[in-house]
Amino acid sequence: MKHSSLTKYLLYHIISATLSFRKINAEDKGKSLHQFRTSLRLVRSLLQLYNMESTFFPIPLKTFLKRTNFLRDLDVLILSLHQKSSQNIAKKLISLRNSQYETLFTEESNIQILAAFDELYDATSKLNPTFVDDYLIQTAYAYYEESLREYTLLTQSTSPKELHKLRIRFKISRYAFDFLHDNGLSDSYEKIKESKGLQDKLGKIHDLHNQIKLLKTLQKQNPLNALKKLLVERKKLLKNSKLPLNLFNPPLS
Repeated sequence: MKHSSLTKYLLYHIISATLSFRKINAEDKGKSLHQFRTSLRLVRSLLQLYNMESTFFPIPLKTFLKRTNFLRDLDVLILSLHQKSSQNIAKKLISLRNSQYETLFTEESNIQILAAFDELYDATSKLNPTFVDDYLIQTAYAYYEESLREYTLLTQSTSPKELHKLRIRFKISRYAFDFLHDNGLSDSYEKIKESKGLQDKLGKIHDLHNQIKLLKTLQKQNPLNALKKLLVERKKLLKNSKLPLNLFNPPLS
């Protein structure tokens, strides 16, 4: 069977996600986890965009990917701690992160996830969607334009949940433009930059929301002055974030 350009792209990233997953228990957990999440989210995003996800994306992979969100949030927070005064906090977070890895990546779950990857690969290979190029291009651009319209309607009162949904839309757009560009279907370089920039802007706000929730929990468990100071700092950063953010400007610092 000759595979379509979309199928080849999906299969490539399914293999990439599988290989990264196998490396997560190695020394560089954070890098492998990031690669695993990126490749798998790309696959899921394109399946969603082209209305195929509900057909065969394995539930164990959806569930497991969601469970890694906390690990990702911990890694982002740890990487943001540069000052010497935050070293004790960083040590506690690293300890928490390592325990979460042990809880999540068990021998049983590893077997289940690798089996789900095999299922996803086989189903994608057999389905082999053969959409015409115009449909692939028009669907991606129409989705992006709709996302831009939603972005211009953002206000300071927009809920974190809605902001996160829009961030995901720009992430899906970026993956779609990556696919079009990588396969020579459309010169999408500028659109890739735009969608990534907007994704990153909303991601900064999303990260601050998550860090504040995490720091509040940690402060209840360990009422340290350094935690309190860090929590106040993150709340201030969130308060100073402006919506709607100007289109295509650099992300929040």
